[in-house]
Amino acid sequence: MNNADGSFGGYTVVGMDPQYFSRFYDEFNLGPDSVLTLIGRDGVIRARRSNDAARDDVVGQDMSSSHLFSAQLKPAGHGKFRATSPIDGVKRHYNYRSIKAFPLIVLVGTSEAAALVGFEERKNLYLWTAGVASIVIVAFAMVMLRQISRAARVTGELRRSEERYAHVERGTNDGIWDRNLQSGEAYLSPRGKEMLGYEEGELQVEEAGFFRRLHPEDEARVSSALEQAKREGTPYRIEYRLLHKDGGYRWILSRGKVVRNETGEPARMVGSITDITEHKEAIIAMERSEKRLRQLLDEMLEGYAIIGFDWTYLYVNDAAARHAHKRRAELTGRTMLELYPDIERSEIFAAFRRVMEQRAPERLEVSFNFPDGAIGWYEISVQPVPEGIFVLSLDTTERKNSARHIEEQARLLDRIFRYSLDSIVLLDKDYNFIRVSESYAKACQREVSAFSGRNHFDLYPSELKQELEPFRREKKIYSRSARPFVFPEHPEWGTTYWDLGLVPILDQSGEIELFLFTLKDVTVQVRADEQSLDYIAQLKALSARMLTVQEEERRAVARELHDEIGQGLTAVKIHLQAMEQACQGCGRSFSTENLLQALLTTGTILEQVRNLSLNLRPMQLDDLGLPVALRSLVQRDAATAGWIAHIDEDFSGERLDSNLELACYRVAQEALTNVMRHAAASEIWVTVRQSDEGLLLTVRDNGRGFEPGIDRSAAGAPHLGLLGMEERVRNLAGQLKIRTSRGEGTEVQAIFPLAPAAVDLAAPA
Repeated sequence: MNNADGSFGGYTVVGMDPQYFSRFYDEFNLGPDSVLTLIGRDGVIRARRSNDAARDDVVGQDMSSSHLFSAQLKPAGHGKFRATSPIDGVKRHYNYRSIKAFPLIVLVGTSEAAALVGFEERKNLYLWTAGVASIVIVAFAMVMLRQISRAARVTGELRRSEERYAHVERGTNDGIWDRNLQSGEAYLSPRGKEMLGYEEGELQVEEAGFFRRLHPEDEARVSSALEQAKREGTPYRIEYRLLHKDGGYRWILSRGKVVRNETGEPARMVGSITDITEHKEAIIAMERSEKRLRQLLDEMLEGYAIIGFDWTYLYVNDAAARHAHKRRAELTGRTMLELYPDIERSEIFAAFRRVMEQRAPERLEVSFNFPDGAIGWYEISVQPVPEGIFVLSLDTTERKNSARHIEEQARLLDRIFRYSLDSIVLLDKDYNFIRVSESYAKACQREVSAFSGRNHFDLYPSELKQELEPFRREKKIYSRSARPFVFPEHPEWGTTYWDLGLVPILDQSGEIELFLFTLKDVTVQVRADEQSLDYIAQLKALSARMLTVQEEERRAVARELHDEIGQGLTAVKIHLQAMEQACQGCGRSFSTENLLQALLTTGTILEQVRNLSLNLRPMQLDDLGLPVALRSLVQRDAATAGWIAHIDEDFSGERLDSNLELACYRVAQEALTNVMRHAAASEIWVTVRQSDEGLLLTVRDNGRGFEPGIDRSAAGAPHLGLLGMEERVRNLAGQLKIRTSRGEGTEVQAIFPLAPAAVDLAAPA
């Protein structure tokens, strides 16, 4: 039933006492096992009367699925049939008739067995009784019609109320639930089942099943809310997730209240459920979006801050905190004036104040002096918002400093290009001129502006481009010293020489963007070096000539000593010996002491002249070759110095070049002289070997040795003997090595090429 305002007011129930129906039957005896039944069109038994009262307790039993109802009673409005009762199993003859305008059927059944017994004897009585029964039935039907008519009106009202309730349920999109707290029985309206994807008859509703369908994360919360509502009687409202037929979960808003019985105990809970899945998902999506937004704000390079009308920081992201040289916790909830006492005199605060008062946005680039002395530059956008002002800031301090640094570097680069003595050129990756220094333009006798946009190798074609290609391909630095170049437009300048360097400058992707080309004119130095080399060659030739002259002089002096002085001394010695013999044979008596002394002196001088002649120019070297001359030299010096001498020689048997033999002999002679003068040695080793690589001479002793860096010159100048050896070896394009240390002896090693490119030291003066 509905209230006057159309809202649901309650239910009206009309009941019919089955005893009322039975009283009519008691007045007539239809025979044993007979039955009178009132069945609704829906198949539910409304009343039943038979001789067996125990079997009459079937009111409310649903017969709609039985064969008797579906095959016999349902198709027609009246009729008769023979069937076995599904209630007591008695075979009967039935007559039935539908009550017009009411959903009821009156069914009379007579036992077939009882009807046949004594049928003939009781035929007239039976017919009379049947007639009376029909009258009674009709009378009963008339009475029932009044009752049913009144029940129909109530039922109609109930149906209309139920329809209104169904419309309300669907209009509000809510489902209704009812839970008996005593028995555990539960009810869920069709709309509620529909929310979970089920038809009305598909889902069995009971308390355990509800908790099985509840999301595990929501069980404890829902149980707690239900217990609180039962305990305190407070309205029940909670959001939870229920399992849908498709396997997913739906968000449900459940509202209800506890209904208590006459003793005040919780008896029932009734309420409604609403599918809020879309709403909940929208909230979750909004929360995720807000979280992403806050995360985005926190990760922004730009500072994001909201400042209230009282200059309190309401919100700042991490970037804004960095820009303020503070932590977020230090800013939020505190005022700008508190954190920066002098900020009111700053340009940035003046802009904030204008936007705060005039409510018009502003943009500015401004610097700010922090209390610790730091200076920051910022691009700031200020917008009025309901809370106060919104500040978007970008820290441009590094960019400002970089720009200042770039400006300084640009000025420095400009000065370098303007005043550098060396030539500097900036080229693009294809060798087109971007900028040249004034020194480069001056060297090329062109204006600086004449190079812009032109290609280097179009102006100055050369093989340099091919030389640069491997370095360009591998992105390596190219450098070369004293590279010759002839200016095409100035051949009269002749060949010029340049030290070159080409440095690739790469972009962020690692590709060549520019080339820095440096050039230094070293023509003067190269030509000076060439003249120095000429002078050195001349000095070498002069030195070689001097050695040649020296050897020729030695040869001449040695020959003179041998041929003239030696022979003269020999003649004097022979005459003195003859005089000695003559004096011994004559009978004169005079002293011969002076004569003997003269013979001894003459012999000594003759030996010295011979040794001097050998030292100046050994005749064995010219006549017998290097091996014989070296062996004679070693033996003579060993006899003089008292050494134990070891000589090892290996020659092919053929005479070597005279210059080579002479140089090798002189190096060995000088080395032995040094051993005799300085080494205090007791043993020497001399080795001469001939191989494909050249002639190897080694002179080694077991003397005191020396420190090469210290002992070679007591007065700061190199020892002349060592210089003489080095000069002779170098003139024959050989190598001289000296290995020595104090207390370990000395080894002198000379290596001579077998075909030396040297001046003929034996050439006549």
